Amino acid sequence: MASNIAEYDYLIKLLIIGDSRVGKTSLLMRYVDQNFAKSMLSAIGADFRFKSIEIDREIFKLQIWDTMGNYRFTNYFKSYFMWAQGIVFVYDSSNEESFKSIKFWNDREDKVIEKSRALELAKEINAEFFEVSAKDGRNVNEVFEYLVIEIKNWINCVFDAANII
Repeated sequence: MASNIAEYDYLIKLLIIGDSRVGKTSLLMRYVDQNFAKSMLSAIGADFRFKSIEIDREIFKLQIWDTMGNYRFTNYFKSYFMWAQGIVFVYDSSNEESFKSIKFWNDREDKVIEKSRALELAKEINAEFFEVSAKDGRNVNEVFEYLVIEIKNWINCVFDAANII
């Protein structure tokens, strides 16, 4: 007999957003599968993967959406934004245009982008900044864990404010 008891405490929908060919799929693969593929085909449409993590003895099941990064399909994104609790904006540190596009997406081993500029933009759009690498795995887990903790804290505040137990 199948059990109806959830295998997790929280289900969280996250989006990975940014221009085409900035490493969104590579970031997702590094986080979920712990691997890196140097060359990937551009995503057509959107795909999602699940990953469960434990933080403070609670299980979080993450549904992480890998979106296509093409301006022509911005209306297409509306359905993906619905019910999302968190967004990871991705840019290629060697591509100035992909960095400039972060504002667009937010409103609706050669670095060109200085970290100070990225920190400034994060502050401007009221976001946290993480410098990550899907290639070597640097800070990949940290960015997702930070986001999950922030979402959990937000959920707890909403329930506390509504006096829901």
